[in-house]
This record gives sequence, C-alpha cells and structure tokens, in this order.
Amino acid sequence: MKPQPTNEQDIQEMLANHQKFWTHVCKESVEPEAARGNENTLWSSMESLINVNIRQFKGLGNPIQMLEASVRNVWDMFILSAQNIEPDHPAQDRLLRTILQTRDRGILRRNGPEPGAPQVDSIAKSAKSATEQHLPAVAQTSQGYVWADLPFLVADVQDAWKSLGLKKTPVSLQQQRNLTSSMARLASLSVCGHAFSDCGLEIMKQGVESEPVSPEDDEHRTALVRIWLEYASDNVLRRCLDGGKCINADWTEDGQQPNQIGVLAERAGTVHAPGWTQERFLFWKDTLTAKAAGLEDQDLVAVQNKNLITYVWEVHHGIFHH
Repeated sequence: MKPQPTNEQDIQEMLANHQKFWTHVCKESVEPEAARGNENTLWSSMESLINVNIRQFKGLGNPIQMLEASVRNVWDMFILSAQNIEPDHPAQDRLLRTILQTRDRGILRRNGPEPGAPQVDSIAKSAKSATEQHLPAVAQTSQGYVWADLPFLVADVQDAWKSLGLKKTPVSLQQQRNLTSSMARLASLSVCGHAFSDCGLEIMKQGVESEPVSPEDDEHRTALVRIWLEYASDNVLRRCLDGGKCINADWTEDGQQPNQIGVLAERAGTVHAPGWTQERFLFWKDTLTAKAAGLEDQDLVAVQNKNLITYVWEVHHGIFHH
C-alpha cells in the first residue's frame, strides 16, 4: 500500500487529475451510452465502478476525498442513465435495484482477515500498512458512510433535477420527467429517509397549487404530478396523514420553500398549514378531480392524475368504487 498523501496541495492535485480523467470518460463513453435511452447499460457500469472503489479503498492509501469524488462518479452514471430512460420503462426499476443493492453493501471498511481465517501475506501486509499509516478503518464522508448512507446521492440528484427544469428546453424537460420517475421510485421505498419524498411536495405544489405561466408549463407540471402519483402516491398520502414540515427544502426552482402554500391553495381558503397535511392532500384530490371533469372518456394525463390520487385515498380508507 503506497503512502497516503497528507499535504492539501497534493490532495487537490490528485482531485484535479481525477476530475480531468472523469470528464474525458464521460464524454467518450458514459454520455454516449446514456444516449442509448432505454437500452443503456450504465447500471452495469455503476456496479463495476462500485467494485473498483471498494478495492481501491481497501488496497490503496488514497485520501477520503478521492473516494468521495469516485462515489459521486457512480451517481453521475445513475443520473445520466435515469434521465435518458422513459418514466414507465422497466429499465427504471433495474436502476432502483442497483441503488438498493449498493446501499445493502453496508459500511465500507478496511478489514484484515477474519478471526481464525488462514493468514494470507498480502492481506496481512495491507492491513498492517493501513494501521501504520493511521488510515480510517471505515469510509466515512462528510455526508455519511459509504455505502450504507448513499452519501451525496440526494445532493447530486437534486442539483441535476433542478438544472434540467431551469433549462426549459423540450429535451431537458423530458429528461427531468425521466429523472423524476427514478426519484419517485426511491421515495416510495424511503431511500435516504424523506429526502426524495420531499421533492414530491414541491411537485404537487407547482402542479396543483400554482398557476402555470403557459400551456406548455401546465403540461409539464401535470406530467410531473402524474409520474409522482404513479410511483409514490402511497408515500405522498402517508406523509400527509403523518403531518410535519418538509425536511429537505432545497428542491425548489423559484427560491420559495415547498412548505409554503401555493397561490391557488391560499385562494381556496381550505389549506391553513404548510408542509405535509391532510387538508393539503384533500385540496390536491379535489383540484385534480375538478380538472378532470368532463374528460373521463379521454385518455388524458389529467384523468390519470384524478384516478391515481382518488384510488390511493379510497384504498387507505377501505372504500372501493367499481
């Protein structure tokens, strides 16, 4: 095991070289593979890079900052893959499985041989070298443990999602819808706690409580609501019934907090508290039902939204309409 760099200048030079290399890799292979859309195989590349990270952490004396950078490269692949896969395509579920398997690897550790196991010279020397260099025994970053806490995943996905929405091009908005479906799947399983589900509050606020600035804006917001309700409606209802404020309030594109009530909800006078509340859910349900009125014989997103939010409400209360 080579000595670990401790000089800040050396570490920054290593990070700069790593970023230069990763930028080249993205341009030459990752981005072209992502552009294959539903058929892209970046999920496999993610698994390969994860294994590389594990081997390097256990066998090299690199500083933790290098591991953090490489972990974020895994999330780069996830984001590029997700934003190029259609919302309802099964490949989105394969990406979700990859994230869950990554989390279930637990805390990355520098381990020597198990007690009672045969001593292998290379392992024993590696463990001794790590101890002598006072290297950390576990991979703890500024945002949690690798891999158990999926550090930086929320922040990196959040930045990508907001950036796509702010570009407001047809391609970027479709990519935002694609990425939203991945986030809703993560939210439905409470991956990273409530961090992803809090994006759902922003989506419902913008899509149901706010006035669209154009027909195109309304279409996009309505589509985001459909995607979120399709894959995370139960999570939305449970959070509203449990109550509480939005924990991760950095999903907004307009600088306002998702805890704040939208103008249409304020005007209706039926929503009195911000955050996740039952009265807010009922406002969404009533508004989406009204928006779909008279359109039931057409296959429109507005009708799908009304059906999705009504269905999850009725299932929870044991009421079924056939």
